[in-house]
Amino acid sequence: MNTRFRSVCVSLAAAFSPAAGAAQTPAPIAAELHAPHGARFVAGEWLLVARGPGRVELPPGPVVVHFPSDALGKPRSLAVDVPLAGAVTIHVPFAAPAVMLPLPRAALVPSVVARPPRAAWVLGGPAVRAVRAEVTFAAGAGAIGVVARHDPERGGYVLWADRAAGQLVLERWLGQDRFELGSVAVPLTNERPHTVSLQADGFRLEAWLDDAVVLQRFDGAHSDGAFGVAFLDANDAEQPWSLRTAPPAAPRASAALVREPERAVLHAASTAPPKSLAVVELTLDVPSPATPRSPSGAALTTLQGPAGSLLPPWPSAPIEVPVDGMLRAELALPKLPAMYGHVLQASFVLLSADGAAVLGRTPAVPLTF
Repeated sequence: MNTRFRSVCVSLAAAFSPAAGAAQTPAPIAAELHAPHGARFVAGEWLLVARGPGRVELPPGPVVVHFPSDALGKPRSLAVDVPLAGAVTIHVPFAAPAVMLPLPRAALVPSVVARPPRAAWVLGGPAVRAVRAEVTFAAGAGAIGVVARHDPERGGYVLWADRAAGQLVLERWLGQDRFELGSVAVPLTNERPHTVSLQADGFRLEAWLDDAVVLQRFDGAHSDGAFGVAFLDANDAEQPWSLRTAPPAAPRASAALVREPERAVLHAASTAPPKSLAVVELTLDVPSPATPRSPSGAALTTLQGPAGSLLPPWPSAPIEVPVDGMLRAELALPKLPAMYGHVLQASFVLLSADGAAVLGRTPAVPLTF
C-alpha cells in the first residue's frame, strides 16, 4: 500500500448483548488510527479526539471526521456511515504538520472599540492581508473573539465564541456600525477547552471550531488590518487563552471507503468546482509491467482501461460535482477468483465540465479482495 498516505483503518464486526430479551445494542467498533496529525470523530454529542496513531473505538452509524490543518492546507471533513459489519478506511495525502506562530500577550497592542450596543477590548497583532488566527480558551471562560483585518478606526472582522449562547457569531465592524454576517449553533460546553479560528483569504472568511469549518461568508469591506483577540469585558482578558497565527490553509481533498460484505461505497470531499465531472478510477496497487493486459491495454483482473475508463461490472457513468464537493459512488464487488489477493486503489478522477481536461484526483483508498 502506498505509504505516502495516512489512513484511518476501521475493522468492524457486529456484536450484540447476549442476554435473552434484552435490547440489542451494537458494540463499539475497534479502529486502528494511522494519522500522524490525529483526527476528531463526531457522532451527535459523542466525541473522540485522536492525537496520533493508536487504537480507538467508534459507534456504528453516522460519523463525521475532522482533520487538523497541515503544511499543505486543510483536509476537508468527511461524513461516513459506519456499518455493523465491514471495514472503513479514510485517507488524506500525507503532509508535514502545520506551523503555527504563537503571539505572547506582551506583543499585542491593546485598544478599546466602542461600537453599539457594546464595547470591546481588542489586543491586536501585526497588520496583514491574508491570515488564519486561532485562539484556544479554557473551560469556563466567558465570551471571546478572534479578530482579523482590524483597525481601531475603520473596523474589521470578529468571530465571537459565546459559551452562554452556545454559538459562534461572525461580525463586520465598519466605522461605528456593527453587522452580523452569520452565526451558527455549536456545542461550546464548559467541560473542555476549545479552539476557534478565523481565516481571512481574499473575499473568503471562514470560521473554524476545533478543526471543523462551521461557517463561511464572502465579504470585501476590509482588505487588511491587524489580527488578534477581543473581549466584551476587560477583566475577561485575564482568563487563560493563547493566540496563534499562520498563513491561510487551502482546502484539500479527502476520501473514505466503506466496505461491506457485498459492496463498497467510495466517498470523497473534493476541491473541484461545481458542475465538474468525476469518474471512479480503480488501479492495481503498485502496478507492474508483468500485469496481464488485453490487446487494448486494459488490466484483465480489474477490467480497467488505460485512460481510467471503467468497464462493467464497475460503474462508469460520470458524477456531477455538487456545490459542497461531496462525492459518493457505490461499487458492486464481483466474486471473481482472479481478484482474490489483489489490492486495488479506488479514487475519483476529476474532469472539467466538458470532460476535456483532467483537473486532478481524490486520494486513493485501498480496496482489498
